[in-house]
Amino acid sequence: MAQFEDLKILSSFETEYCLPAHGLPIRGADEFKNALIENRKKLEALEEMVLEIISEEKSEDIIKSEISARLSINYDFTKYIYVTITTKAFLHYLYNSGKATFVIEDGILEWVSLQKSFKEKS
Repeated sequence: MAQFEDLKILSSFETEYCLPAHGLPIRGADEFKNALIENRKKLEALEEMVLEIISEEKSEDIIKSEISARLSINYDFTKYIYVTITTKAFLHYLYNSGKATFVIEDGILEWVSLQKSFKEKS
């Protein structure tokens, strides 16, 4: 996912002030580095969550439903669009990185993780 690479590149900068597109301004190089670390942790947690959700074949609508339940998202139109776009991006990242694939059954595209089963890890 491009965001992982972007975070790596950004971490090489000595930034004293950052105005993110979403969120409050960040002041100071240490705070900037901490924000990057936290952002990466959240992306990694989301990746793990999506891989767990698709440990069995799931349609995109079911995936979004499970994401909203786990993250306590109450959808309105705007949130639904954001989650749809983000979910599609994550699924394509997982596919392109060899962590997930898809099957089409009865005209419905379903995603499934190629990672070791989360049930086996427990």
